[in-house]
Amino acid sequence: MLHKTILMSIKPKYVEKILKGEKTAEFRRSMYSSIKKGDQVFIYSSSPQKALVGKFIIDEIINDTVENLWKLKGKEGCISYEEFMNYYDGISSGHCLVLKEIITYSAPIKLEELRSQIVNFRVPQSCRYLRPDEIEIFFKIPIASSSKKSLDTIIRY
Repeated sequence: MLHKTILMSIKPKYVEKILKGEKTAEFRRSMYSSIKKGDQVFIYSSSPQKALVGKFIIDEIINDTVENLWKLKGKEGCISYEEFMNYYDGISSGHCLVLKEIITYSAPIKLEELRSQIVNFRVPQSCRYLRPDEIEIFFKIPIASSSKKSLDTIIRY
């Protein structure tokens, strides 16, 4: 199976929990149908941080009703029931990405630096696929020594 490489914008308060290993479920109102288990996701921490901070692999994708998503993964999503229901307001179903192999970069890569290294770099509102030139640069980013894997053991997709 050919895996894709994705850039995903996530709010800083959730990014912090993901990088600490506390948050292992990421909820989405909508998502590309071509995103699959095994795809690699680079984490962009949105405003005010505005930086590339790490990555993870999608272990599972759950597409279900909002109520079932809460029952299945609410706790792992590190979100209150009220915030969860407000996020999904107006729709009856959604998506949940189950995360694995979470890796933190040794230092965040600020938006200005990304734009200086990558022609026409743009941050997605939610997520987008990365271009080959972006992937090449992203794979050169050093990871934190506390991360479980070294860059040499990461599979390139």
